Amino acid sequence: SSGINAEYGVYRFGGDPNRITVVGQSSGGTSALALLSSPLAVGLFQRALVVSPGPEQRFDHVQGDKFQREIWKVLEASGCDGKEDVRQCLLDVPPRYLTQREGVEGVEGRGLLSPSRLAFYRFPRSQGEAQDIGGYIVTDPYVFPRPAKDIKHNNFYKDPKIKVLISNTAQETYLQVLKEPSLRIKTYEELNNTLTPLLPNISPDNTLLNKLYRIYGHLTPQFFWDTFVSDMRSTCPCNDLAADMSESTHHDVYRLFIDYNIKNGTGSGLPAYHVFDIDVIFGDKRLDKKSWSKKDWEFRDMLVGAWRDFASGKDGWGTFPKKTLVLGNGKEIWDETENMPHEKWCEELRKMDLTKYGLQN
Repeated sequence: SSGINAEYGVYRFGGDPNRITVVGQSSGGTSALALLSSPLAVGLFQRALVVSPGPEQRFDHVQGDKFQREIWKVLEASGCDGKEDVRQCLLDVPPRYLTQREGVEGVEGRGLLSPSRLAFYRFPRSQGEAQDIGGYIVTDPYVFPRPAKDIKHNNFYKDPKIKVLISNTAQETYLQVLKEPSLRIKTYEELNNTLTPLLPNISPDNTLLNKLYRIYGHLTPQFFWDTFVSDMRSTCPCNDLAADMSESTHHDVYRLFIDYNIKNGTGSGLPAYHVFDIDVIFGDKRLDKKSWSKKDWEFRDMLVGAWRDFASGKDGWGTFPKKTLVLGNGKEIWDETENMPHEKWCEELRKMDLTKYGLQN
């Protein structure tokens, strides 16, 4: 109904109801992915601007193993235990039944599934193996499938293609399973002391720290932390999401990566944090625009222009995976590259099974 109301509202204010762009950032980006996966939203918008979403959500490998041992209780209580297509059975169960009835004995949380379990994730086993059990998000009154895995196989879209822009920033610096947002790390000793107790949350591999140093060891301790967490939390999962969705015959997928550093009057620089793109466009007290350089304003104009061109239907810089637009601090702010953002680093993280922890804030 909200989509229908949006069409009516656009029409009332003189807009074109056949040229609606859905925009969401962080959890809003995840909501935009849910709309892209819903047959109920077909025809209600033509473009989706997905900013720093949660493309893949799961527990850490310890919690995931515990849930694997409990999932049969949920399946049994929902009537899906033993069904040939367990996932479809779960999709057919009324969401309120899952979330509002009394909890299942031995399973934490209210209802058959607690809210923390309703997301676009796969549940990993203790050794990092992945098994798709549910992988859905519950929202009253519908259950949406996983966008990256299902959206390219659906048969409910019509022509013309939906255009999707997937964007994130280089220094998102937040990951729930590591439990430490926005740390300030000055030395490699502090970095080691921070990572050593945290890495077991995401992998049983006791050589993981050494492997990460081979990838990020050339960076300062702070940027090692920021970049590793951001790659694992956002950049690499967004690459995977865009790659999956680009295989769909119903979507044109575009990729935007923001790696710009604003001096912000401090001289030390303000990296492209989570919500940075929103703050740059719409303004926030974190950004002292009075101290911005001419190049900072040029960056803002290019970011606004990229969003505006996408929403207005221009072809822009080319579709993913052939092209990615990077807005950075190089000699030229606007860089159209044939590489995925941090492609080589993401490839190494993927080998270590660390790109599965993308999580919305």
